Amino acid sequence: MLKEDNSHFFKILKNNELHASKFFKFNDMLDCSFSFDITKNSKKLEKLLEKIYKSKCKKNICCFSKKFKKDDPNEFLMWAHYANSHYGIRIDFELVDNKAIKVKYGKCAFLSNIEKHLVDVDNFELNKKDLENIMTCKGGIWRYENEYRVITDKDKIPININKIVIGRAFCKNIQDEREPNLISIIAKEIKNNLQNKNIPICFYKDRYSNQEIKFKG
Repeated sequence: MLKEDNSHFFKILKNNELHASKFFKFNDMLDCSFSFDITKNSKKLEKLLEKIYKSKCKKNICCFSKKFKKDDPNEFLMWAHYANSHYGIRIDFELVDNKAIKVKYGKCAFLSNIEKHLVDVDNFELNKKDLENIMTCKGGIWRYENEYRVITDKDKIPININKIVIGRAFCKNIQDEREPNLISIIAKEIKNNLQNKNIPICFYKDRYSNQEIKFKG
């Protein structure tokens, strides 16, 4: 395992925190967009929209999926898509001091009082409720993700790590006793980088099993 290639992973282990990104870095160009009604155009509208944009830019988002419950056999799909076809690691954790908000799918967020704000643009501040609504709405084509989001002022969110699970794809090397035990090497490297050395590190009984075995090295 090369630290240069896995720098983000090792930061999670060492710092007990996840990265939260800006909305404009997402792959969905319409993410965090909104709509509004206006009866007449105003020179103040551009300034108001600019202030709303800056409010969104101040926030960071950390995304999660409730697609599968823990230990769901269909979790294989998540390993395939997000853990390099099982050549990866699963981190079981809990959020600390943050609440995940369920994403709403379908139409983008709607600001109903846009004309009211045009009266006094200089003193306008987008309230928390409207901002969260804008940043937790997505198009219906993304509904399959069953996404939840943490909206935060910081680019990191603290977590408590409960367990580390090594992907099934590494199991195939255990059978050859002439070679070093690859899972043992990976587990020791993970343990060396964990802030809390008591966090259990597990691997699967074999490539096709859901049974987890605790590493004792």
